[in-house]
Amino acid sequence: MKHDPYTKTCRISTGSSTTLAAGKVTYRLHSSGSVIIDTLSYYGPDGLVHVIKPTMPFLINADLAAGASLGLMAAGTAINGQFHIDHQFITATDTIRAQDICAN
Repeated sequence: MKHDPYTKTCRISTGSSTTLAAGKVTYRLHSSGSVIIDTLSYYGPDGLVHVIKPTMPFLINADLAAGASLGLMAAGTAINGQFHIDHQFITATDTIRAQDICAN
C-alpha cells in the first residue's frame, strides 16, 4: 500500500525587534529534502520586504541604522524535509542571532 508523504505547513519567524545601534544584518533561508516556500519577509534598510517563492538558498546582507526593525519570517510546507531561517546582526559592540525551523 502506497503512503502519502508526511507534510507540515509552517509560518516561522526569528521574531522582530528594534536595533539599538547601527550594524550589518545577514538573513538566510535554507532547506533540505523537499520543501515549498510560499513567502519570505524581512526588514531591510527601507522597511519590510516581501519575496514570493524565493530561490533557495536565500541570503541577503544589509546595513541597518539604529532604530530600524530587524526580523525574518517565512511560510511554506516541508514534504519529507525541513526549512530553516536565521539572522545575525553585528554592531561595533554586539552580535545578535535568532533562528527558527520547520521540520517534519
